[in-house]
Amino acid sequence: MLLRASVGGHAAKAALKETRTGLGFTGDGADQLAKRGVRTRDALDAYRNPLQAGPIRLEEQGRPGQKLIGRDATIIFNPDTKWIVTGYPMGTRIRNRLLRQMGDGG
Repeated sequence: MLLRASVGGHAAKAALKETRTGLGFTGDGADQLAKRGVRTRDALDAYRNPLQAGPIRLEEQGRPGQKLIGRDATIIFNPDTKWIVTGYPMGTRIRNRLLRQMGDGG
């Protein structure tokens, strides 16, 4: 699916791969996940079952983003568009720390 999006006042084409949940991946986001070895199911797991969800922050271009840390991946998600814009594999040290905190009631 090819969508037209307005970015910084300019029209741009953004490829969007949509999942059954309506959640999507921007073309660049999907490319970055693949280059970094993040599996689609790990990115979706971070979205559905985050170990930690950061606050929604505005990036330089004024678009919102939220960091969602999952068991095997960390993603940056745009809550307005429901697009995953980037992500990277989760390190075991951080994952284990978060799991310990969750086990302690955190």
